Amino acid sequence: MEELNPTARLKALIILKEAEHAAEGKLLVIEYKMASENLKPANIIRSTLKDLVATPEMKSSLINAAIGWATGLLTRKLLVGNSHNPITKIGGALVASAVGNAAANNADAIKIAGGALLKKYFQKLQNNTPTFSWK
Repeated sequence: MEELNPTARLKALIILKEAEHAAEGKLLVIEYKMASENLKPANIIRSTLKDLVATPEMKSSLINAAIGWATGLLTRKLLVGNSHNPITKIGGALVASAVGNAAANNADAIKIAGGALLKKYFQKLQNNTPTFSWK
C-alpha cells in the first residue's frame, strides 16, 4: 500500500470532519425541533395532564370532582333556572356548592347508584323493544 502524502491526508481528514460536522448539524436541528416542540405551552399542559391521569388515584379524584361539579351545576340550574333575581342566584350558588361538595365526597355511592339505574333502564329498553314483522 502506498502511503498518502501529507496534503492528500489532510484533505481526506477535512472531508471526514466535514461529513461528521454535517451529520452532527442535522442531529442538532432535530434535537432543537423536539425541544422547542416540547416547550410549547399546549404540549406542556397536555403532558402534565397525561401524567396526572396516568395514576389511578388522580383519575379517581378527577372523576369525583367532575361528578361533584356536574351535580352542583345541575342543582343550580334546577333551582335558579332563568331567574334574574340576585337573591335567588346567590341562594342557588350556595346550595349548588353544598350539593356539589357532598356529591364529590360521596362520589363512589353516586357511581354505584347511577350504574344500577342505567343498567335497569337499559334492561327495560331491551325488554320493551317492539319486534317488527311483515304479517
